[in-house]
Amino acid sequence: TLAALPKQLKGGKVDGHFPGRDVLQCVCDGKPLPKAASGAITVLVLCSSTERVFAVKAEIEESWKCKTLALAAHGGGRKRDQVARQAKTIAAGVSVAVATPARLLRLVSEDHLDPKNVSLIVFDLARDRKQRDVLTLQETRGDFFKMLRQQLATLLPGKDSPRALIDRSLALLLCGAS
Repeated sequence: TLAALPKQLKGGKVDGHFPGRDVLQCVCDGKPLPKAASGAITVLVLCSSTERVFAVKAEIEESWKCKTLALAAHGGGRKRDQVARQAKTIAAGVSVAVATPARLLRLVSEDHLDPKNVSLIVFDLARDRKQRDVLTLQETRGDFFKMLRQQLATLLPGKDSPRALIDRSLALLLCGAS
């Protein structure tokens, strides 16, 4: 589960060298999360729906003891205004955000978020009431693979990448159902 994710990585100690590990290590150690750089998201969790975004947000805030930004269509008002509010928060830097693929695509396409400024993407594979997840629901799967092809593929390190490149790369992590 996402709540147990940091502790599942090598018995409470984050093993290996990958982007976003510092945030997970802080969660393991019970320390405050490091401040994200302006315009950056350190850990981004992708969910299948707005309903799931808020369930994951609550789960992370309770177990990780950190404030989490929801990036989904919510909060009333025009979607343009919602996006503007979310973009303003991202501009200040966000340690942990939870998003739907569609909202993430919109933020990227409107230049509110540069994919190079995301360190770790965690895919929430928990199934919804209809037994679908972010990669089995056709719409969210399409949005994800569109972004992967257009934005993220060049950011992923190769298996022989030097450590300096890995520090500036993107890591993808799949997290099973809760």
